[in-house]
Amino acid sequence: MKVMLTGATGCIGGGIVDALLARDHEVHALVRSEEKAAELERRGVHAHVGGLASRRLILGLMRETDGLIHTAFAVGDEDGRAELDFISTAISGLSGTGKPFVYTSGLWVLGESSGPALDETAPYNPTPLVAFRPKAERLVLEGANFGIRVSIVRPGVVHGGPGGLMEMLARSVDGDGRVVYVGDGTQRWPMVHRDDLADLYERVLVRAPAGSIWHGVAEPGVPVHDIAVAVATAVGCEGRVRARDVSDARAEYGPLADALAESQVVSGAKARELLGWRPQAPGVVDALAREDRCLRARDS
Repeated sequence: MKVMLTGATGCIGGGIVDALLARDHEVHALVRSEEKAAELERRGVHAHVGGLASRRLILGLMRETDGLIHTAFAVGDEDGRAELDFISTAISGLSGTGKPFVYTSGLWVLGESSGPALDETAPYNPTPLVAFRPKAERLVLEGANFGIRVSIVRPGVVHGGPGGLMEMLARSVDGDGRVVYVGDGTQRWPMVHRDDLADLYERVLVRAPAGSIWHGVAEPGVPVHDIAVAVATAVGCEGRVRARDVSDARAEYGPLADALAESQVVSGAKARELLGWRPQAPGVVDALAREDRCLRARDS
């Protein structure tokens, strides 16, 4: 397939590029700079410079390709509006084609979970950081009524590559050589390795029925304290960590602080049962012990 991809240089999108190329798909990436375009071209990707508001370019790419995967990450009110505009453009461009449109949402749209693992039928209860996501998901799902094979992937917290919350932890080392995490550490994060998540995206692109939602979760809920200790070991801090109060973290991170402190236990069973998805990577704690080169904080 010829696949249009947004966010191709990001934490999630970079893994999807590798998975698509490995399965002989042709990747057309929308990127924001010539520098990123050159980087992707060297990997065998057809890069097109533009943003989510480049309507003419986007519509042209949708005509030329066989499907769309959208992973460009948007949070906050301003990005929320841009996200909704992009979805509207995508539905307009793909209407009546039967082409797949795979949209990236997130598990924060479900909010806290203290009981059984949440599946794809759980009601919306978004953290304020992603308050726009329910509206975005509903808009995407409406595309099924316009002859588009729409689907939504909600990834867990991604490990195994650069960027994302794992790198944020790796860069959080304080003056005493401790990795700093937000919350008391008992909160749990659903986790997934980047390579396993990319495999799920390819399966959803090729096989998922219209109107479906999928949780990209390999580990339903890992205590944040355990993750932080593993990160601290990987970056040479000898496992030393420090908890940071949410109210204090808000001054630096804003509403992200509350999202980081949320506890979630989420099921990825549906993708295993219906798409044959089989995560292969070790869990996050074991993976950090084996692959700390993927986590080490990069020089800025």
